Amino acid sequence: MSFISKVNAKYIIQIHGQITYNSWVKKIDEGESPTDYEDIIEEFLEFTHEDLREKDPDKALNIAVKMLKQEFARVMKTIPTRFPLTIYRGMEISNENKLKPKKIGLHWTTVLDTAENTNRFCDVKSNIVYKTEVRKNDIDWVETIRHRIVFPMEKEIRLNQNIPLTLSGYRKCGDKKWINCNIKVNTGK
Repeated sequence: MSFISKVNAKYIIQIHGQITYNSWVKKIDEGESPTDYEDIIEEFLEFTHEDLREKDPDKALNIAVKMLKQEFARVMKTIPTRFPLTIYRGMEISNENKLKPKKIGLHWTTVLDTAENTNRFCDVKSNIVYKTEVRKNDIDWVETIRHRIVFPMEKEIRLNQNIPLTLSGYRKCGDKKWINCNIKVNTGK
């Protein structure tokens, strides 16, 4: 029996406070499971001693949930509160014809340096960085918080699907000068 099966979904919701509570309620209403953080709790369980997990799984689970609460509190301090919010996305563009996308990804960051150096975190080497501004409702808060717990150095902002954006500018990585572009796009995978 999984440790997670012992965690009540309502309790998981209570861990995360009001910002994500509304998102989870919406997911429940749409028939989805509000278990976005189960895999993270499993990871925190790995930090507890194996003997404890075997002898007292409830205590191990409580420790893991407490660790998640502490991480959640830390992450909430990093969440932007001023909107509109300027965000950046680094991309690898192979030719000039692809500088004006119709769709753009969901994963952005609040830190320009992070967007320019995405190869630090994955196999992608950015050569172009786009910038745009978003409103509070454009952001998928559940996934943003989840990503900030798992990958805190990325300062990620995860956008909702099919949000219309206007890319206000782009620049080649390392350049200081932004090129104004006013490109209309939608977010998507």
